[in-house]
Amino acid sequence: MKDSKIESNPILKFWLNTLSFGGLVFLFVCYYYFFQGDNFSLEMINKATASTAIILMGLSFALSGLGYYWDFLDRKVPYRKYLGLVGYFFVLWHGLNSLYFYFLANTGLEKFVLHKDWLVLNLTINNRIPFILGALSLIIFTLMALISNNYSTKKIGGVRWRKLLRVGYIALLFALVHFTIKNFEIWIKWSKDGANTLPQMSSLIAVYIVLILLLRLAMQISLARKPKPGILTEKVETNSTKSETISRITRGDSVVPPFRQGKQATERHCTTERRWWEIKIKKV
Repeated sequence: MKDSKIESNPILKFWLNTLSFGGLVFLFVCYYYFFQGDNFSLEMINKATASTAIILMGLSFALSGLGYYWDFLDRKVPYRKYLGLVGYFFVLWHGLNSLYFYFLANTGLEKFVLHKDWLVLNLTINNRIPFILGALSLIIFTLMALISNNYSTKKIGGVRWRKLLRVGYIALLFALVHFTIKNFEIWIKWSKDGANTLPQMSSLIAVYIVLILLLRLAMQISLARKPKPGILTEKVETNSTKSETISRITRGDSVVPPFRQGKQATERHCTTERRWWEIKIKKV
């Protein structure tokens, strides 16, 4: 009875699947830190929430490019919203935890001392810089979370709404610089020591973000080389088994993904996946 209720409600299914996946990612990240010798503490939880947030939100961004290049991932595209919102929960958790360490807790940890200076490629960078970048990332992600609903989409307009969400790539870049500054010395030390242990989770997350940004860049280059989809030509099979070619004018807001057309539409099969995706992805 319970399973049938979930199957009949795609939105509930998306939420349950994403929450389960997010929980598993968080547990894996915690285990990774444990394996590296970190003890269970608020600091470890703070690092784990940050890593989990980037993994989930990064995957939310990456699904656009992954779905563009690999058709079998098209049906996973609706998870972008849910991955982003669950990822935001971990971002907010990390942000509040960090504010506690910066201004309330007296832990003495270097990462949470504003006047601490970091050395990155012979450059001295004050800890206020990564703090500001982290805060800006949190603000951008918060704005994205606030408009991740149907009401905002209709109020703002589909094209403008998608453009606003793309600002999230800037937040990812800010986050990358944020923890690169704080962890660069640790990465260099790990490399000089022979790299005999597992790499720091922060270094893996940095590579992960770079790959996501490169994927988006590659997709934009691919799309720029394609002609603009002014007219979409489709083949339609008539009752007399004849095939005729029809053309219809395609405007920016006229091509709507199946999962945006209502709950029942999520079960439909898109018979022209490649053409549909090429048009739809330009607005993502």
